[in-house]
Amino acid sequence: MDGLGDVPPDELAELLDMLIWNGAGAGREQVAVWHAELLARPDRDAQAVRLAADVCLEYLAEAGSPFERRIEERVRRGFGLHLPYIRQDN
Repeated sequence: MDGLGDVPPDELAELLDMLIWNGAGAGREQVAVWHAELLARPDRDAQAVRLAADVCLEYLAEAGSPFERRIEERVRRGFGLHLPYIRQDN
């Protein structure tokens, strides 16, 4: 996969979840590249793109980081529970 530019926003989070968490392992460098690409998209503020960026950040987050705690809070509020990657214990 060369880039995320041709992926519809509503498919990004699920695709990245599959590639990062369920795939052969993309590695930190590749996930960081995907995250940067998401932030450079013109639709970066759309909810679907923000959720996809969160998938990357979840993978890149260090244990105990503020992002890790943000994910836990988001899950407690029920945000994104319709997405399989939010419900899984990654």
